[in-house]
Amino acid sequence: MPAARSPRKPTSQLSQTLQNHVNMYALAAGAAGVGMLALARPAQAKIVYTPANQQIPLCDALDLDLNHDGVTDFVFYHCSTGQHGGVEVLTSSTRAQLNVVWGANRLAAALKRGFEIRPSKEHFQPGHGGMAFWNCTNYGQTCTTDGKWSNVNHRFLGLKFMINGKTHYGWARLNVVNKGGITATLTGYAYETVPNQPIVAGQKRGAADSGSLGALAGGSTAAQGK
Repeated sequence: MPAARSPRKPTSQLSQTLQNHVNMYALAAGAAGVGMLALARPAQAKIVYTPANQQIPLCDALDLDLNHDGVTDFVFYHCSTGQHGGVEVLTSSTRAQLNVVWGANRLAAALKRGFEIRPSKEHFQPGHGGMAFWNCTNYGQTCTTDGKWSNVNHRFLGLKFMINGKTHYGWARLNVVNKGGITATLTGYAYETVPNQPIVAGQKRGAADSGSLGALAGGSTAAQGK
């Protein structure tokens, strides 16, 4: 007599349905993951940094070409009106009407490291930006100094300028000594290659640079830029 066969379990319709759901879920999850990756990939910031050690000459101009295209973007000018009186002014100006500096009331702001230089109709101003001043009266017996850039180290100018008709942001770092005369030294500058992309003062690399963390820690407040 043949041995009894164990009853064969039929393939469950539920199992097939479950497999279909698993496959559909995997496809959906994969598509969602691709979508999330696509959303997480904005235009990558690319900073071009140039180290410098250039003193702004007395009664002469120092041209600043941020992106090294042979076109002057900003001009520093430093001069004195006389030995016993007058005023010595260090200014940042521009030869292009659309190139402007961060500041207010024709005074350039001395920004701290970590400040976010970003689009702002209020703080970017055309024309000259006064930086540091001195004035002597009574034949040199009484001298005073003024300006947000008087006696500062490693402070930053916020810059907005045009490349091929598109807006870019950058910074210039300077040391300024103002004691009976001004000595100003450009120590470095940088700009963001992506149009309309903010840049953090002191930032030398892309968005993952530690300078960005400084902006999130409070450097982006407008109070530092006034």
